[in-house]
Amino acid sequence: MAYLPAGGSPGALYPGVRTFSAPGDVEDDGGGVLKGQATALTLAFRLSEDGGAPQYFGELELPRLGFCTQGLTPGNDGLLGTADDELDPDDPIAGPFVFPASVAVNQTTVKDVVVMANQYLRAASSAPSIGDLNTAVTMLNQAFDGCRRVVQCQ
Repeated sequence: MAYLPAGGSPGALYPGVRTFSAPGDVEDDGGGVLKGQATALTLAFRLSEDGGAPQYFGELELPRLGFCTQGLTPGNDGLLGTADDELDPDDPIAGPFVFPASVAVNQTTVKDVVVMANQYLRAASSAPSIGDLNTAVTMLNQAFDGCRRVVQCQ
């Protein structure tokens, strides 16, 4: 919790090992906003692998055209993020979200975006640009915040 949110220009993490045991131990380790957005996206991706919603999030292919999302309400089981969730009519449709063309190519998945973000954070990547990648990571976090579901744009 103390590590997020992160701000500043996206970039690589500083070299070296850091250990944060308590909130007061957290220090700037580089990465800027990309570090925070990549951490949040990685958590969402990993939770979906363990049965959280949206399921199979890592396998979701980034559309080349815009897409929209809408919030959900828990279904009969009372739990958000399960198969019986329903669209929330009181939650406005968000979007359209449009990924940078340099990121949404060749069937790029959410998992691919996580890999690209980690490559940038360890200073080992050159394409797409760090700005386009940061935009894509941020957009994924915003579009699917709170277990939102893809819906038709109005």
